[in-house]
Amino acid sequence: MYGFIADLHIGCNIKNEDIMNSIEFYFDVIRKHSEICEQIFVCGDLFDHKLNTDELIFASDVILRIVCNQCGENGKHAPVTFIHGTYSHDQEQYKIFIPLIEAITGVHIRYLEECGSFTLHNGARVLCIPQEYGNIDYSSMFNKEYDIIVGHGPMVSSTKTPCPVGTSEICMSADQLGDISKVCIFGHYHEYVNFGKNVFYAGTCTRWKFGEPGEKVFLICDNNWNVTKIKNPFAIEFIKKEINSLDELREHISKPITSPIRFIIHCKENELEEYHSILNVYKKNKMISCKFISEHDQKREKISMSDVRTSNVEPISALIAYISEKYHVDTRDLIDVYVQKINKE
Repeated sequence: MYGFIADLHIGCNIKNEDIMNSIEFYFDVIRKHSEICEQIFVCGDLFDHKLNTDELIFASDVILRIVCNQCGENGKHAPVTFIHGTYSHDQEQYKIFIPLIEAITGVHIRYLEECGSFTLHNGARVLCIPQEYGNIDYSSMFNKEYDIIVGHGPMVSSTKTPCPVGTSEICMSADQLGDISKVCIFGHYHEYVNFGKNVFYAGTCTRWKFGEPGEKVFLICDNNWNVTKIKNPFAIEFIKKEINSLDELREHISKPITSPIRFIIHCKENELEEYHSILNVYKKNKMISCKFISEHDQKREKISMSDVRTSNVEPISALIAYISEKYHVDTRDLIDVYVQKINKE
């Protein structure tokens, strides 16, 4: 059997323990599988951005956990193939870790930043397609057949185009890849997608922002090329909640909030101050954000908890809020410049 991980985005807004718990959960599923794991594929965007020192330390822990996985035969480490993803995320940071990983006894890794093929020790033929840009001729690769195709980047099919494509990005045909492989799994798009023909976007195994409502899963493929998705219990939910009254907000906010929640507040103009008073108590809870939809013009405005003004009242914040509510102009940045100048002088 084979394991697939995509788009971990180390350094993004996910708790470290959620990432580590997710990986350990997945590897435990692989260890308990009736078939031996032949290979684990990391399908791009292992990193989220150029990491700072603390993030690099955590990245070391994650990568060690992936390569020292004990998922192979008799508790040995299953080989791992890392596939280059989006440059703005990866930032050549694999070069920091690859030489160190290769020095670990019992670890077998492969890293590909250009399209290439190879054969696994069990005879399975693999084509790797990292994300590349520009005019690249893949015809010599695509006129052959493979057992497994793994990659990173935008894919489209005759029925599905889930991911927007940049002008310089190379877009792959899911239909074509399905014709030349027994299973094809890509990273890049953050929601799980089944294109048909045993072609998939793995999606992210964790959820780290609003706008990712789909289930978060891991994928495994058995030796008969059957792909199974396993729901990740450590992928926290991002909840949107419509609020139509002050009492409804009080009821929801009085309960423990452990997952990110965004309140969509439908309110009258004369209720704004009281809503702010209720939310002010929870300003420091980063799990909470809100949008106000005023009765006056139904304009949606995202307001972070740091912007919720007190009822007793900070004059500059009150001024910014007043201008925003009355004239629909955000003067926050402009006024901040003047405040900093005054404080400095």
